[in-house]
Amino acid sequence: MAMSRGTLGLLTTDPAFLTALFGHGESLVGESAIYSLATRFCPDYRGGLWNHVQTPAGARYMRPRGDQIYRLERPARFAVMRLSADGAGIALTLLALKQIGNWTQQPVVRILIKTAEATTAITRDNFLALYEAMMAAEHPDRFTIQAFLDT
Repeated sequence: MAMSRGTLGLLTTDPAFLTALFGHGESLVGESAIYSLATRFCPDYRGGLWNHVQTPAGARYMRPRGDQIYRLERPARFAVMRLSADGAGIALTLLALKQIGNWTQQPVVRILIKTAEATTAITRDNFLALYEAMMAAEHPDRFTIQAFLDT
């Protein structure tokens, strides 16, 4: 399948996609986190199917299917942004990776979950790989995504 404008990679049906993205044991948590973040920050989001995307360099992210423009809001910071479906997917995946990485660094989590240290490393590495792929490819929404993550 050819890449469309603004997409960093190709769609994948790899059954290990979520495990590779979020780590062993955190794949369902990560997927749910993205859907939850979409509901929280995208007032226009009403659920739906998502695609799994992998870049040529191996970075992974989820994005809502279709070409809809999404309004992302960070009310506590008075920020409202518009992103393509691809841009929204990248922003929400980056935010989910960041949150899961932070969560697995908590001492109580490290005691209770044997894979917490590995999950922290996987989410950090995937965050950096996706962020670098977005910047290197000069994604059209890259500056808006940066602003969303910084707010």
